[in-house]
Amino acid sequence: MRAFFAMAWDGRCKEAAASAARLRSRIAGPDTSPENCLRTSSFELYELTETPDRTSILPLRDETGEVSGAIFGTLFQRAGPSCPAIPAPVSAQVRDRTLQAGGPAGLVEGYWGSYVAFMRCGDRLSVITDPASSIPCFYMRHQGVTLVFSHLEKCHFVERDKLSINHGFIRKLLFYDKIQNGETGLNEVRELPAGSCLDATSGGLQTALLWDPRTHARPARERSRADAIAGLQETVRHVVRAHSQCHPDILLNLSGGLDSAIVAGFLAENPPAGRLKAIHFIMQSEDPTEQVYARAVASHTGIELQELDVAPDRPLPAPGEHPLSARPYRQFLGQDHASRLGQLPDARNSTIFTGQGGDHLFLETRSPLGFADHLLHHGLAADTGEVLLDTARLAGKSIWAVLGETLPVLSGQRENALMTGIRHRQTRVTETAFSTLDPAGMVPSWAVEPDGVLPAKFNQVASLVHMCQIRDTLDMPGGLETVHPLISQPLMEYCLGVPAYQLSVGGRSRGLARDAMQGLVPDKVRLRKSKGNASRFFIDQLAANREQIGETLITGELVSAGLVDAASVRAFLSRDEYVRMRSGRMMLIYYVIEAWLQRWKAELANTTPPRPVSSP
Repeated sequence: MRAFFAMAWDGRCKEAAASAARLRSRIAGPDTSPENCLRTSSFELYELTETPDRTSILPLRDETGEVSGAIFGTLFQRAGPSCPAIPAPVSAQVRDRTLQAGGPAGLVEGYWGSYVAFMRCGDRLSVITDPASSIPCFYMRHQGVTLVFSHLEKCHFVERDKLSINHGFIRKLLFYDKIQNGETGLNEVRELPAGSCLDATSGGLQTALLWDPRTHARPARERSRADAIAGLQETVRHVVRAHSQCHPDILLNLSGGLDSAIVAGFLAENPPAGRLKAIHFIMQSEDPTEQVYARAVASHTGIELQELDVAPDRPLPAPGEHPLSARPYRQFLGQDHASRLGQLPDARNSTIFTGQGGDHLFLETRSPLGFADHLLHHGLAADTGEVLLDTARLAGKSIWAVLGETLPVLSGQRENALMTGIRHRQTRVTETAFSTLDPAGMVPSWAVEPDGVLPAKFNQVASLVHMCQIRDTLDMPGGLETVHPLISQPLMEYCLGVPAYQLSVGGRSRGLARDAMQGLVPDKVRLRKSKGNASRFFIDQLAANREQIGETLITGELVSAGLVDAASVRAFLSRDEYVRMRSGRMMLIYYVIEAWLQRWKAELANTTPPRPVSSP
């Protein structure tokens, strides 16, 4: 997990400079070195990654050669799919093509990667997040100093007694735990969303969106089948290869599904410099096993495979173990899972690769709205009948049902799938907290307003809200760095630019990706119609931990604040309603939120002066 802390201030302000000096004294230690920190006039950046095998700080210089900012993370060129990763240091190249080409906008347009960037111009500091939001980015203002960080729990030197719980956000989180509107669980801390820029000056803080996914989805550019296949192959190959060049030892989380199989195929085609191995987790539940598919991929690619059992009856982490993060995260429940990976033989210096993101980009769907997109794009055309039949096959409905669902959409009478999904997350346990909540205020504007994007395509755009939270959100003890190579700007832009009905060519979910990966992925996986899931595993996990969950909630902060009804919790658990109700697994989310609240309440009630810590 890559983690950072940065601070910037107006050097002309004595109070701000004194505040920054106090912070520096609490951060600095014997291990501070030029490799893991960057200090310039009125700006400092520290790497907080534990035992980093490489520096993540790439300095930026202005035309005079002076350091004017930095990239934290990994940066790649946008000149073409064959371009390799940019080696550090990259100052001269980045200077010529970003600072001179338009600052933050030039960075997003000319480069891509997993990064948070810092650009200084006069007394203004611009902070930029990559469009995939690969590294979390939070910020706050304290005594004239702008603090920016990835993981608050690692910033022990920040004065926590100045923080307070944002109960309004917690109430919304019960409704939808993937909120991305800039709020956090702390009133003083804000989050900078994907593809955004924060401008910090002595006059205050302002944010702006630099990368809007609707721009790449409007209008979708239909290609010939051969060109669409070639373009997808080339783009996926590029992003997987670029990431693998930065990580010599890779441990691939091979689920057995299509997306991780695609990553496996391209990794085998261009192996990393060091070790390549796959790991498959066998879920000990009544869910259909994925083991046979993972083994087929390993055999096809020649990648060594190790299998690990995961039992649903393992105890949940105790509430007091939730890190002091800026907001609750469901990743908290995976602490044991993360530590087991870190304890594997020879895994210490490995990076976890996954196939996450493929569902959103290659378009895992059963929606009939692709036909509506085709009509709106082409009107009645020579291939309208063919697309109608394909759409009916995809949705598993008759052509008359597809036509019936298409007509209201053509007149604009439909809520997008994201908003509908959020509304369906309400449970009896939290119904009293939902009476005045509007889901539209919980996500970025690009996930609410189509702004000319066709209906099926807009559903894909809105789904990126979920994809952008697939990252290392918590400082997990013993955890390894995780990379999701498919969740990369070039692939996001390519897939957004392909019409929804072409991504589902042949009436198959992820149809274009299936065609593009012929030969690279075994047909047993490439052509399978079923999709693995762990729904029964989570139900078994709930059953095994029902007493711990129930007692924690009933006696906890959410009930005390009137956000959760204790009687409904008892009924929900005692009547086994979590087995029958689709929203049953939300009990696990409530448990995570409760754990975070209890940890922060205890911390704020017993806050001691910040203790000095050493920079890695």
